Amino acid sequence: MFPEALADASFVQVAPADGVCVAGDNSRVALFDSNTGELDWSFPIPRPGSTSILDDSVAYISLRWDRGQFPGIAAIDIDKRLPKWQRFLTSEPTQMAMAQSGLIVVTRDEVRAIDMETGEDIWVNNGEFDFGNVVIGTEFAFAIDLVGVHAIDLESGRELWELEIERPDALAADDSTLTVAAGPRLIAVDITERTRLWDISVNRTGAGELWVTPTTVSLEMSANAAPGGGVITLDRTTGHELWRATNTGEPFWAGTNRLVSSTANEEASPAQPYILFGLDAQTGDEQWRIPTTAQAFSSVIGVSNDRVVVTDPHPVVSGLYRIRLLDSTTGEVLWETTLDSRADGASVQAGVFVSVYESTKALGADRGSVAMLLGADRSWTATLPDGITGPPQLTTHGLFVISGEPAPVCIGRSVREPSVSAVLGASVQPS
Repeated sequence: MFPEALADASFVQVAPADGVCVAGDNSRVALFDSNTGELDWSFPIPRPGSTSILDDSVAYISLRWDRGQFPGIAAIDIDKRLPKWQRFLTSEPTQMAMAQSGLIVVTRDEVRAIDMETGEDIWVNNGEFDFGNVVIGTEFAFAIDLVGVHAIDLESGRELWELEIERPDALAADDSTLTVAAGPRLIAVDITERTRLWDISVNRTGAGELWVTPTTVSLEMSANAAPGGGVITLDRTTGHELWRATNTGEPFWAGTNRLVSSTANEEASPAQPYILFGLDAQTGDEQWRIPTTAQAFSSVIGVSNDRVVVTDPHPVVSGLYRIRLLDSTTGEVLWETTLDSRADGASVQAGVFVSVYESTKALGADRGSVAMLLGADRSWTATLPDGITGPPQLTTHGLFVISGEPAPVCIGRSVREPSVSAVLGASVQPS
């Protein structure tokens, strides 16, 4: 027997007879049998946020800020089917990661380590300015604000050093090299020696994505710098430009060696309007290409180290959508199936299981659906009253799904929300 909810589940005031509310009041966590799709258990949870992480049998879920309800984190024991703890914060978590010191939680104005058993703070690092971006490594977290980059020790939470850079806007790191973008400048730093490897100007405008591989640094160019978008790749040690590609808008990375993007198809109709392709991250050489009906930013819904999940409207049958699983190295279509609704995201787990989810449906209908795919034949589909907040996670107990909406979608009434009272011994006062 498990509790009805972590907190008061009546997040939205009861609607008058002439009102309609279709989301925001049915948020919950659920566990499905991964083979049959049967619901094992579920229970309500305060409106979940967009960030979650699983550690063995425990799920750590961010909670959104809302009227009368502080943001925070809830820990759910999947094995015992029970909440472990809940605690509140002043800002909604934007990312979480596991470290030896505990659960690392990032918000817009702080980085903190939380004890995974109790939910209590181990340490808190409050920035002088709001953190614009944070990268969590194995020993350090790197955070940027208006004045530079700050290296935070994950064991103690202390700031070890600061790199003064005017208005940095993106960063990426591995265990040895930190790269920082600031307007047209790109800077590489040796983390161990705390020295700049190089500082160069590149043809870049705005805060595009930045990636570090074992031998290269790549950054995304905006359409202002490259027609249709582009990518520049540099030697990580010297900063020497290795290659660049244009017409590669909003690329995705499949592992550290493959970049997946799309471009307009130069062939005339009836050819499909776009080409999805894979580039070798070290050389920029095109490895494969396939035609598609949509650009990569809307057709690529899931990426793993060696797989890419692609969806687009069926090229022949109206109202159906294709789901294709590609080998990211060769572009080979490993299998293809169809769904009768568009998928918003997917996750590939164990190289075989593909869970495809839809976050919203028509007014008045169930607003979330999950399909577990095992090859071309769909294994099962399940629905939930609210949308799916992120990729479902395959655990040893089944498929764990978080269902919720960022805000109620209501017609014919105003929405008011009660305060959350103390739950599981947690104080309602933010910390």
